[in-house]
Amino acid sequence: RAGRGRSADFLEYYRASFAEGLRRDFYVWRHGSQKQFTPDHYALGYLTLGGVRAFYDAPDLTRSYYRRIAEKGFGAFFNLQHTVSEATGMKFRESFNAVCDSLSLIYEAEAALRAPFLRGRRVSPSSRLYSEFRGNAPAPEGIYSVRAGLSSPREIVLLDPSGERIVKKAGLMGSGGSRLEYDSERKRLYWSELRSDIRYELRSYSDIRYLDSLGRKVTLVRGGRYYHPKPFRGKVVAVSYPFEGGSRVVEFDPEGKKLAFWQAPDSLQIVEAARTEQGVFASGITASGYGIWRVDEGFRRVLEPQPVKIKQLSVRGGKLLFVCDRTGVNELYSLDPASRELKQLTSLEQGGSDFNFSPSGDSLYFSALRSDGRALYAVDADSLRSEPADWNSIHSYFIADKLSAGESLRPDYESQVQLSEPKAYSKALNLLKVHSWLPFYLEYDEIAILSSESLMNSLGLGA
Repeated sequence: RAGRGRSADFLEYYRASFAEGLRRDFYVWRHGSQKQFTPDHYALGYLTLGGVRAFYDAPDLTRSYYRRIAEKGFGAFFNLQHTVSEATGMKFRESFNAVCDSLSLIYEAEAALRAPFLRGRRVSPSSRLYSEFRGNAPAPEGIYSVRAGLSSPREIVLLDPSGERIVKKAGLMGSGGSRLEYDSERKRLYWSELRSDIRYELRSYSDIRYLDSLGRKVTLVRGGRYYHPKPFRGKVVAVSYPFEGGSRVVEFDPEGKKLAFWQAPDSLQIVEAARTEQGVFASGITASGYGIWRVDEGFRRVLEPQPVKIKQLSVRGGKLLFVCDRTGVNELYSLDPASRELKQLTSLEQGGSDFNFSPSGDSLYFSALRSDGRALYAVDADSLRSEPADWNSIHSYFIADKLSAGESLRPDYESQVQLSEPKAYSKALNLLKVHSWLPFYLEYDEIAILSSESLMNSLGLGA
């Protein structure tokens, strides 16, 4: 009932591109471009192979792929293309185009069922190359956002109140940074940021940082694993994933001193937390999906888990706001913790993210994806929907449902798989590694390089 194929984020760029009539050759999608944004190969592989399996009733496509390798060995050139052609009866390019056309028709029909839509006005400056504005945090002096693109790394920028031009660049943000959260009481801009260990590449930290009223970057909490800080009445709540395992909600004072923490039960992994006047709430994942809990009352359920994604939890007027892909695209929802009344506030053609109200409350800012980037938009707060949402009504993903139907035979993992006892990792015994005959070994991730997400590359002597 879950998985990447049932997440609105996974194929969202293809959905937005198809809606604009944008078509590209398979190899252009696969190998990318210096001028056009291209999703990673995981999304393309799912669209191609999942699409062929779903639209051409070929549940044994993977078996056919490996059968050709077994039969031809090193002679199995262009195996993917031949396997797809064998399943569809068409050339590979024609098969891929047909899958895209079929999926486009499904997206078009789904959009018609979600209409009518809110029409936002674009308020971020355009760029010649693909760029994104995310993590938006309106403040009295303007709108803070995280801008990134093909020609620029992730950086915090301040747009003027109209959003039409960038008036200040507040500095770069490292990889894995959370969305921005503005504290109007102390005039601070909070976020969390990943930091890699200098020596051990599998160890990383997540610090809580903020930008003060003078524009200085300050680290509030260093050396832990704290994510998604949310300010409230001068205090800050965040989610922690301790090295020993589990998850917890932690509260800090304005100086970074830990005031309290709440350990989540083993069956729940906390994702984000937020405090209201009534108490502390958190979104999290269980075996049944995402839900929302009242943390300071023993993790009492407020919103039952469902196989959907909940993200970007926030608070406004005593109500919880969050983004959810229940309808197949990301929309903004409002939840009254007391009455448990759930409302869908937005209806956008391609969905949105990073919703945040202006300080006056008369406008709602959000990021929306188009083929040329993820721009910042605004709508009048008076135009928002206020309809009750049926939490049990969940979007059906055509390809994912078809793939699930073809996976009727599942192994009995409990009886067939034997797990060994865990052993402590020895740093002393792993100081030296024989990894190749080359004189040097360079860790090189092409995707990370293209996306400017790589903090460092390690170069080691070969053996």
